[in-house]
Amino acid sequence: MRNRYMVTILSVAMVVCSCGKGGYDIEESVTDVSKQINALDTENLLIGKSSNIYVYGERLYIVDTKSSDWILYVFDTKSGKYLGSALKPGPSPYEISIPGALGVDATTHNAQMFDYGQNRIVTFNVDSILADSKKDIYTLRNLNMSGFPDSYVYVNDSTGFGRLIIPDGRDSYSQTICHYNAVTGDIKKFNTSEAVGEGNRSTVSVSPDGKMIVEACRTQDLIVLYDAEGNPVKEIKGDSYEPVADKTMSYFTGAAVTDNHILAAYSGKKANKGFYGDRILVFDFDGNYIRTLKLGIEIRKMAYSQGTDNLYISSPDSIQFGILSIREIEGLTK
Repeated sequence: MRNRYMVTILSVAMVVCSCGKGGYDIEESVTDVSKQINALDTENLLIGKSSNIYVYGERLYIVDTKSSDWILYVFDTKSGKYLGSALKPGPSPYEISIPGALGVDATTHNAQMFDYGQNRIVTFNVDSILADSKKDIYTLRNLNMSGFPDSYVYVNDSTGFGRLIIPDGRDSYSQTICHYNAVTGDIKKFNTSEAVGEGNRSTVSVSPDGKMIVEACRTQDLIVLYDAEGNPVKEIKGDSYEPVADKTMSYFTGAAVTDNHILAAYSGKKANKGFYGDRILVFDFDGNYIRTLKLGIEIRKMAYSQGTDNLYISSPDSIQFGILSIREIEGLTK
């Protein structure tokens, strides 16, 4: 049952924003970018809809979380070239039972992956397993199942940020944002913003320099910005913000951070009517609303490529993996 739920500092002068409702109007400035989204050429690869995407350095990584074939697919971000596939699903020490978050060193291509089925973090070299799928993967450490990270974003081998999931034994869990050291297993809980209601569900994103952590709340119309030490420095409240979480609602379903902007996938609907966001709200680093990007497709996951200034999108819609050039959107250039 547990497996089911496994699925530097910013300026101290920044003041936590406690603005009330009506912080921004998402219909104030809408840009239709649906015709600017290009499909990633997956060369007829059979990649499932339940896939997560990551960008590290000049590579795009796709992790098929429910694959019966390959789990990991690798592409070059500059050329779009498919570089290969690796990792098989299964219960053996050399397989991945339930794939979780992936982290890759952009220089060495040494990687970490969470395996929630075997309650562990594994490590391997991407180039080695692409060249020879029989190359070993090794268990870096076992997970403490009384509390483990989810929605995890890798910064380096010993630094990452995510949600700390604490199962309550009743088919549910509590969460808080945390710093996690994958090598030692040390967890440092963030100082939770007072605006975040009990029972809220969130996703986490990190700025390219690793100094700003973004909590995008699904069950509240709220985004919270933290510094790397875990202190809240800004709250972005939408028109529908309430201090209590509403688990029937789906507000922000993911985020990505560019060099200058926060991109947050927004639904604003009942979860059973539209769980995934179909538009992106753009904010600057001071929390000011810039504009709304209308995509025309639902957004399952997003990943930003600093080298190409592209936003990669995984979607359950007709374009499974889309590429949106940020530099081609007026007003969002570096």
